Amino acid sequence: MPEEKTAIERLYAASVAALNARDIPALAAFYTDDAIQLPPDRPPLVGWKAIRSSLENELSGITIEAGVQIVEVVIAGSWAYARGQHRTSVIPQAGGRPMVTTGSWLDILNRQADRSWRIARSAWSNHGTEEEEA
Repeated sequence: MPEEKTAIERLYAASVAALNARDIPALAAFYTDDAIQLPPDRPPLVGWKAIRSSLENELSGITIEAGVQIVEVVIAGSWAYARGQHRTSVIPQAGGRPMVTTGSWLDILNRQADRSWRIARSAWSNHGTEEEEA
């Protein structure tokens, strides 16, 4: 199963690169059509269309520098979960100081017919947000 874990690690590296590029069409490749996100302090986002709409709103007018650290990957047949830590720096394009948010995340992934992995369920928490030092 090391190759399966490597495939999941690559999925996260590619998805973070797509997020940092604000490439929403590329992000679609990392989620199932029926994916559900459970963002902190907000109602669930059910389905890729809802997730895409939220991303379009959140990424408008900002530059983002996100990173994730994978702490654990467990694979059980065609399902897996991954958890880790995130750090996101949001820079307003109109000017202003970057705001940094750190936290934890947990995803449930499903292996597709083509043997690729996609995120089916995603939840995260934020530990804190603060202004980034210049």
